[in-house]
Amino acid sequence: MSTVKALSDIIANGVTSIQTACDARNVSFPSLDEPFSPQSEAIRQAVFSDIKTIIAAAYQLIATLQVPPAYVAEKATSFLHAPSLDLVLAGNVVEILRDAGPQGLHVNEIAAKNDLEPRKLARILRFLANHHIFKELKPDVFANTRLSTTLDTGKSLDALRENASEKYDNTEGFAALIGHLTDESMKSAAYLSDTLTDSRTASSYQPTESAFNRAFGTSAGIFDWFEQPENAFRLKRFNAGMRATAGGTSELVAGFEWDALPEGSVVIDVGGGIGAMTKQLSDQHKNLRYIVQDRAATIEGAEKIWETERPEALRSGLVHLQAHDFFDEQPVTNASVFMLRAIVHDWPDHYARKILEKLRPVATSNTKLILIEHIVRYACRSEGQFSDIPGAEEPEAPEPLLPNFGTAGGREYMVDLQMMHLLNAQERTIPQFVELLGSAGWKLERVIRSPSDRFALLVASPV
Repeated sequence: MSTVKALSDIIANGVTSIQTACDARNVSFPSLDEPFSPQSEAIRQAVFSDIKTIIAAAYQLIATLQVPPAYVAEKATSFLHAPSLDLVLAGNVVEILRDAGPQGLHVNEIAAKNDLEPRKLARILRFLANHHIFKELKPDVFANTRLSTTLDTGKSLDALRENASEKYDNTEGFAALIGHLTDESMKSAAYLSDTLTDSRTASSYQPTESAFNRAFGTSAGIFDWFEQPENAFRLKRFNAGMRATAGGTSELVAGFEWDALPEGSVVIDVGGGIGAMTKQLSDQHKNLRYIVQDRAATIEGAEKIWETERPEALRSGLVHLQAHDFFDEQPVTNASVFMLRAIVHDWPDHYARKILEKLRPVATSNTKLILIEHIVRYACRSEGQFSDIPGAEEPEAPEPLLPNFGTAGGREYMVDLQMMHLLNAQERTIPQFVELLGSAGWKLERVIRSPSDRFALLVASPV
């Protein structure tokens, strides 16, 4: 059977399976014409395995059928998506079109509300509409699609105009995350090749010698840079964006036996930001005690959020917010669990090792270390390498698909390069996690995964 026919069959069989699941539940698979809402995504979770396989096959089929130079040229110009989305966020386009409703709005009227040049804006929206982000209903008349509505802050246009610096406050955070990606991340990525070919920085793993530093002309690491007064909005946006990345991990975190911990056990959310993960856990497991640790500027912002959203958690002692630099000695000596979500991926090995080493002296024999991280899979077949660690290996995709499901396999490859150009850091493979943990006095015991989650939960014990 030819590769094209095999890929086509995978797609057809997967679509049939999805339709069967929808029919059994008497629901329709969400259309691009429907607004996005978490509730409407329920069916997607039920058929995630089929979706993943279909997307992997569809991308491979496109790569097979497309004229090779045209395919590569399309990848070379994919950078155009980021500045286009950045302009959409800056111009509050999604909120303007939300108010216009399904009939959409002429670009001249959109521009009248956000002071953008209408003919240029039309070209930006048409480009995004060609990728199903927005829809052109009639010449120069645009409306939202399911994809564009993910960027809706839920705020009125008047509120956004009056308090631009508070655009992402009290939101789900996804639009803020996209704002970070299309600003700091996109601009830094433009300097990645220059940084990797400059003999002064090519081999450096210092956080202050990354593509980000070259792009923004600063000698500060990105987290110190965020705390500079002129970057106050970017810091708030980044923290709001991290809230969005925590939203999809509840099923994954539920895989750990929190209920088996003794009453009053202390869970330390190391580098926990504004405490998004702790918020999920403390809502469900009130028999434990939680400490969120992060830099002073971040904790200051977290206090405002918790005082607004969960004041009783602070007053009752269920949750404590603590300013702490994780490169300093760990002040808490009775922790049952150290939880680090998307922390070690921010740091190259020698710094990540220091973070984990600071936890080892205060760990008891029963303390567990939990890393919530992306795991990078090889793009080749490699089964059996770590079969002695429960959960360390994932099923591989069937032929002729890439064994890691290619583009459909996860965002970890993109995030890995983001960590490189922003921080000189990285996502890691299982062998790299085993080596990193071992060098800091920890042993990887098991890996907990959720089929629909982009993160994995790595559980380690002191050695």
